[in-house]
Parts: sequence; C-alpha cells; structure tokens
Amino acid sequence: MEPAFDDKQLKNLSAFMEIDTEKDWKSVSKRMGFGPRRLFRPIWWAAASIILLLGIGGLSLGLFTQNPTMLVHHSSSAQEQLVLPDGTLVSLNASSSLSWPESFGRNARKVQLEGEAFFTVKRDEDRPFLVNVAEQAQVEVLGTRFSVRSEEDMITVLVEEGKVAFSPMTKNSSKIILEKQQQAVLSGTRISRTSFDANQISWHTGTLHFEETPLKDVLISLSRHFGRKIIPGEGIDKELKLTSTYHEESLESILEEITLVLNLKVESGNEHIILKMTTIPEEK
Repeated sequence: MEPAFDDKQLKNLSAFMEIDTEKDWKSVSKRMGFGPRRLFRPIWWAAASIILLLGIGGLSLGLFTQNPTMLVHHSSSAQEQLVLPDGTLVSLNASSSLSWPESFGRNARKVQLEGEAFFTVKRDEDRPFLVNVAEQAQVEVLGTRFSVRSEEDMITVLVEEGKVAFSPMTKNSSKIILEKQQQAVLSGTRISRTSFDANQISWHTGTLHFEETPLKDVLISLSRHFGRKIIPGEGIDKELKLTSTYHEESLESILEEITLVLNLKVESGNEHIILKMTTIPEEK
C-alpha cells in the first residue's frame, strides 16, 4: 500500500504545524501598532484552523485524485491469456493490445482494446465492465462472454453468453443491446446487426464449423483463422457448399479435405493460396 503523503508533503505539513502563532501575532501587531487585545486571538486561531484544514484537504485531494497506474499488454504472434484485477479472463489475439488500471475503481471497470480479444467477465452489478475499443466505440457489460474485434474502420462485437450494450463514442449516439448469439458491426458511426458467426471467434475456440456454407465464405473464415489469404481461382463456382467441422486442425489438413470433396486443387504462392479446378471444361 502506498504511503498517505510523500516526503515533500510531510515536510511541508510538519513545518506548518511548527508555526508559533502567538509569537507571530505579537510581532505583526507590534509593527502595525495594535495593542495586546484578546479580541483578535480567537479570530487568528480560527483562521489558522481553517488554513490547516484546507492544507490537509488539499494534500488529500491531490493524493486521491492521482491517476491510477496503467498496465499495458501487447500480444505478439500468438494469442495470450490474461487475468484482470477483478478476476475477468481475457484471451488476447495476436497483434493486439489491452490496457487496464492496476486496480479498478469503485464505480466501473474500464479497459482499452486495440485489436481483438475474447472476454469472460466476472459479474459485478455495482461496477459495470467497460471496453473502450480503439477510441471509436464502447462495450458495457456486467458479466458475460463476448468478443470484440477492431480492424481499420470496422468494429465487430459478438456475444456468446449474457448481454452487452454496444455504442459508438460519438456525441448523441445511440446504443444497441446484444444478447446471446447475437452480433453487430460498427462502420463509421453506424451500428448494424449481422448474422451470428461463431467462426469469427475460432481463434479462441479452435473450432471452425460449416453447414452448407458457400465456398467464398469458407475461404474468408479460413483466411481470418490462419492469417493466410486464400482465394478461389478463375472459373470456380464460389457458391459450392461445404458441410464440415474442424477442431485444432492444420490449414494443410483442411485444404486437403476441401479439395477432395469439391474436386479442386491447391496452388500456393508467395502472397496467397489459390484453389483451382482440377480440370478446365472444354469450350463448346
């Protein structure tokens, strides 16, 4: 625990307490031609008491309004697990950062996120949990499980369990309430609800699930999950459907199954992976 006053404050307070008010009054009254009237003594002591209280109050105010120490954690190339002072669990995705105070205040628990994270918030009805997302939006909860991702000019909030309030940090902006298996996207200053997609938190769960999913959407999910751009080649039907579930599997293993099921082949380049048709249909 930090001391109530620092050395400089203690020195000043000690010097103030050592003032001989009687001696100083006699000196001042003698120079100003006042006689030794007792009428002024109570007034002097009252003034001294007020000054002392103001001095102590000022010191205390300076102490208790100091900004809390902020902690910052940057994840590098892999996701990392964090435990906040209130017991909230955070999975911080790669290339993301989270900052929070060394100890939360009495009225709220505030953190700031750059990038992507999944939060399992410890419930506390007296202190809402607030996530400032890239200085563009705020997410407010009491206790729940949700994901936040900020990228360029878009912020996505996905709720796995519980309820959250999602709003842009612009003046007079409105907020929306998201409940279990709901999500929304903030683009600019406009928030819109979108279809719940559990694959958007596959980096946290390790699971990718596709149910009659068009190939174009499958490749978007794979690209996001593995951090490799995967695109369909020329002539491929992007609406080909895939139904499968993958858990903690490698990209090579998944692509091997997809190409087998959809009769495609893989061509790897320096910047991206291309899925191509095994045979090019002859022109009629």
